[in-house]
Formats: sequence, C-alpha cells, structure tokens
Amino acid sequence: MFLDNQSSFSSSPTPHPIPTANHVTTTNDIFDDIFSASPPRPSRLPLDSETNTTESLDNAHLQERSDIQRLQSQHSTAGYREGITSSKGTFMQEGFDEGYMLGAELGMRGGWIIGVLEGVARGGQGVDQVKILLKEARQELSIKSLYAPEYFGQDGIWTYNVGEKTEGQAEEDEELDFRKVAAAHPVIGKWMGVVAALAKDAGLDLERMKDKDEEAGD
Repeated sequence: MFLDNQSSFSSSPTPHPIPTANHVTTTNDIFDDIFSASPPRPSRLPLDSETNTTESLDNAHLQERSDIQRLQSQHSTAGYREGITSSKGTFMQEGFDEGYMLGAELGMRGGWIIGVLEGVARGGQGVDQVKILLKEARQELSIKSLYAPEYFGQDGIWTYNVGEKTEGQAEEDEELDFRKVAAAHPVIGKWMGVVAALAKDAGLDLERMKDKDEEAGD
C-alpha cells in the first residue's frame, strides 16, 4: 500500500498575505487621526503673557500686604479702645465710691491714661521704659493718690487752681463742672503730657481712641 504524497501531513503551510501599501497607509491614517485630534501644547507661555501674569501676581501681593496693614491698624486701635474702656470702668467705679461724680470723672481720666500706657507697652516700642511709666502711673493715678491732702481739703473741695473768675460773670456761670475740675488736676495734667509724647513717638492718634462724646484731654 502506498502513501499519498499529497497527504495533509506533508503539505506546506499556506503563507499569510503580505500587507499592501494601501493597508499600511490606512493604519497610519487611523493613528494620525487619533493623535492629531488634540491641539498641540505650547512648551511655554508667550513672553507677553508671562509678563502680564507676573504683574498681576505682584499687584495681588501688594494689595494683600496693604489689606494686612489696614487690618493690623484697625485691630491695634480696637485693642487700645478695649483696654481703655476696661481701665476707665474700673477707675470710674473706684472714683465714684470715693467722691461721687467728681471722683468718677477723675477715675475715668486716670483709667484712660492707664489704658493708653498698657496699649503702648504691648505695642513693642520701648517696652521696658513704658512698663516703668505704667507702674508709676498706676500709683499716682489711683483714687487715693488723686484725693491726697495736697489736692483736696477735708471738706472735699479741691485746693488746686481750676480757672480764674472774670468780672461780671453770672453766679451760675461761675460754677465749674466736674470735667474741668478733673482736667485741671495736676497729676492728670502731668500724665496727659506723658501719654501725648509717647503717642507721638509711637505714631498713635489719640483722638481715635477717645470716645465720641468725651474729650479726655481737655
């Protein structure tokens, strides 16, 4: 029996067709379509765009610093006012307990001075010297010291000069209100001068720290 030379076991494999030029071109077109769908990304911004961006950032930083300085100023002023209000309240009560309305007026002015000194001491400008002044002020502006015998007689009437009377002045006009009496107190006048000098050196506006309906420096 003879084997068939044309058996499938001895047959050579059928070669795959070689891709034609048209097939290769079609494939390349597909990839070209995919990768060309997205626009090319520039490697860096144009010079004019970079300059504008830098200027915008600089302006933003300047505005931010300006806002911070403004807020710090407002916060500092608010802090002074809070301290002054607290000190005035304490001193006014002590003064009222000691001498009623005049004592309250003296206490208010003394407390205002103490409050400003405390604010300057926290501000970092000549702290050591201000702390020394603050200690002295607390002693001299206490109600007990303000009502010392050299300033008030046993009858409770002030002995220091408050103002000259003028001829022809009506009797009701001769009466001095307690604000003027308190403002004329020698110790109050001394420390108002000290506070004014410190505020000038520190660049503080004392008028902004006064209550709208009060003028502690008069």
